Amino acid sequence: MRLYQDGEWFDALPPGALYEHEYEGIVMQHRNDLFPGFKGARFDPVLATQLGNVQPDMILIDHEYRSMFVVEVELASHSLTRHVQPQIEKIVSARLGERHADWLYSREPGFNQDRLRALFRDVPHSTVLLANGPTPHWDDGLRSLPGVYRAVVQVFRSARNRTILRVNGAQPEGPGEVVSVLSAGSGPLRTSYKVSVPSSVDASLEKLDAHLEDQLIRFHVRVMGAEKYLFSRPAINVPAGGALLLRSAGGSYRIEIIG
Repeated sequence: MRLYQDGEWFDALPPGALYEHEYEGIVMQHRNDLFPGFKGARFDPVLATQLGNVQPDMILIDHEYRSMFVVEVELASHSLTRHVQPQIEKIVSARLGERHADWLYSREPGFNQDRLRALFRDVPHSTVLLANGPTPHWDDGLRSLPGVYRAVVQVFRSARNRTILRVNGAQPEGPGEVVSVLSAGSGPLRTSYKVSVPSSVDASLEKLDAHLEDQLIRFHVRVMGAEKYLFSRPAINVPAGGALLLRSAGGSYRIEIIG
């Protein structure tokens, strides 16, 4: 594949053209552009898990200290079963706490230590797997792992040794703005959420796709008298209790259970 920009042609580097530490360096150098809304930092303490020890590569902290993503950087040429899958399984199973926040703060004092400690103490991390090329051959082994965002940051170089990046795949997003409080329906409405502020959902919106507990679910918007409901399609019994409907800066929706 080739890209053309500013009068130059850029060729895609094959997955094996870079050493892993070279690729990590490129990602670190451009981390703020690759992940807007987050502060990225190197994060490679030894994490002890039930599956064994693991050292990730980076961490992304959203600017309001509401969410965090542990990042593993891999070459697309790496073996899934011998390397990638065991690494990701360990990172997913890791339990972070205040001592890890202190480790990060000791190396990146630009963070707010109190907010960082509260985040690590109270909010489970998600995981980002970055590769330097498409990895459909990893699909089967990684599909069942919860909360893993898979992105491709592909490196292109010109004859003048200039570098540009091409980004594909799932991108981590912060929690986003609260659109409305939701309450789970009951009885014949148990496959729906009631929107507490009907006007918060645009009147022209007939359906929306929202992530709910690691699943992307389509909801149809229905007005019933003065009330507005979100009905899941295909129908599922939505989790009981309250929830928040959140919208990211990119316009995607997420439902967060609050009890």
